[in-house]
Amino acid sequence: MEAVAWTIKATAAFQVDVEVLEWDRRFPDGFPDQRIVSPLRGRDVCVLASFHSPDAIERQSGIICAIPRFGSRSLRVVAPYFPGTMERVRKPGEIATAMTYARQLSATPACRIGGMAEFVFYDIHQTGIQFYFGDGVAVRLETAIPLLKSRLHTLGFYERETLVMFPDDGAHKRFGDDFPEFDQGICAKVRGEGDERIVRLICGNPRGCKVVVVDDLIQRGGTMIETGKLMRDLGATDVIGFATHFVGPDFAEARFVPNEPFSRVIVTDSHPSAARVDIREPFEVLSLGAAIAAIIREE
Repeated sequence: MEAVAWTIKATAAFQVDVEVLEWDRRFPDGFPDQRIVSPLRGRDVCVLASFHSPDAIERQSGIICAIPRFGSRSLRVVAPYFPGTMERVRKPGEIATAMTYARQLSATPACRIGGMAEFVFYDIHQTGIQFYFGDGVAVRLETAIPLLKSRLHTLGFYERETLVMFPDDGAHKRFGDDFPEFDQGICAKVRGEGDERIVRLICGNPRGCKVVVVDDLIQRGGTMIETGKLMRDLGATDVIGFATHFVGPDFAEARFVPNEPFSRVIVTDSHPSAARVDIREPFEVLSLGAAIAAIIREE
């Protein structure tokens, strides 16, 4: 998140001091060797955290919990990506690890003056995760959709000629209300032979339209790519993909080829993997820096 921090400092219309924490130092036995150099007493502190792995959560949570004890006036933790893996239990024996992480972060002490710490997440995979957190911290859910809409206008994707397509009903429930001015469509995945997944159109007509396929995150990208191909086959004049978070395990970006089917795939810098696709076609990375600066300004 260091690059995001410097973007905030460059764009903010107020004083921002950037401190790069030594959060990943370790002792020879592997345990964290962390420290905060700058004085925090009486200061409003915003931690730009990256919860992209269990190890990252564990190491950063130690620093987050220490900040109120160092006398900070207030504490806000902006972690754009919160892992969506195992946010609910479907079979006996499964563990909702999202709840485990939420409980761990809920142990963050309150600040003596500013009160409870606030955690800010962007386009969380399941909005119900916010209720896994305890009452000792505040949770704020934000979205990158306004950033996408602004970019769509500069690209000539206007409401009257653009169809917003959701690759499944879950994405529609998550983002449908964010696009009231656009025509919308929904696809669905059906099981084929073996591990094959087939995407079919449920509603909406892409013929003659520019199409934006919208989802919250890209893992391996198969569903988004198949949805984009279907839009091309059904007569879309141009197809763009969007996901707030590019997770991309196993270098999933290699599956995305320019114009097959997307002329552009837009993501944000919410996850470290976005750095791998910053200059790789057909990807475009939008920075959350200015949006986060506006949140910090509310302090």
